[in-house]
Amino acid sequence: MATLSHVDPSADIACTLPVDEAGDRLTLLQAVIGHHLESAERNGDRLRIRIARDGDPDLEARVTEWAVAEKGCCAFLGFAVETEPETVTLEIAAPRNAAGSLDGIEWLVRAAGRSGA
Repeated sequence: MATLSHVDPSADIACTLPVDEAGDRLTLLQAVIGHHLESAERNGDRLRIRIARDGDPDLEARVTEWAVAEKGCCAFLGFAVETEPETVTLEIAAPRNAAGSLDGIEWLVRAAGRSGA
């Protein structure tokens, strides 16, 4: 698994995404996940999101793009990407006191997977 960024326990537990950009971020997430969400599994302070490639050669790059954008507004989170022939897995890690943030991201991921793109 390639680590994109580490959890930053010194960062404020706050999302700095401007409200007027939230819709664009959800649209990007829907484009990445579409109807290809295989699983979203929570284990304590980690969320593992497994997405089927379904022939998409650019999936890893699009997952990475979303993770980098998310790190930009949620500096306290850590992100890693694992690539396999049939899937790309994004792991998001949070400090212990940021469980609510992972809850919110998990909800968004599941919603994006249901709505597709």
